[in-house]
Amino acid sequence: MRLLARQGLPEPGVEIVEVIAGIRFADLDPAHVVPNAGPMQIQGVWFPRLNL
Repeated sequence: MRLLARQGLPEPGVEIVEVIAGIRFADLDPAHVVPNAGPMQIQGVWFPRLNL
C-alpha cells in the first residue's frame, strides 16, 4: 500500500479491492499484464508500469 500511495494511488473514487503478494510471473495475464508491466527487478509498482 505504501508503494501505491507513493505514486498517488488509488485515484479519488477508486477503491483497492485486493493487493496480492508473492505472485509468480507465470500467473499473470499474458495478453494484458505481461506486455504492460515494468521490470520486476526494480522495486515499485510494476503494473501499471510506474517503476521506471
